[in-house]
Amino acid sequence: MDPLKRLKHEIRTIIGDRTRDGIIIRAEWLATEVMGGRKDFSGEDAPLYVILAYRALNEIVKECIGKYEPKAQTAGQ
Repeated sequence: MDPLKRLKHEIRTIIGDRTRDGIIIRAEWLATEVMGGRKDFSGEDAPLYVILAYRALNEIVKECIGKYEPKAQTAGQ
């Protein structure tokens, strides 16, 4: 399974478990939780990579919970 499909599966599993238990899901909290398990960023640019990864992960979480369709990316900016 490719990494994006594996990540979405992980997120959907958490969402399913939480909704079954009646727990309210906030995209930002879930993104932070999922991001917390991934701390392999290193080097002087690590803070930048963490910010970018969190933003991308937040978009994926929102997509998985069906809040909205992700925004199209504009090439060449």
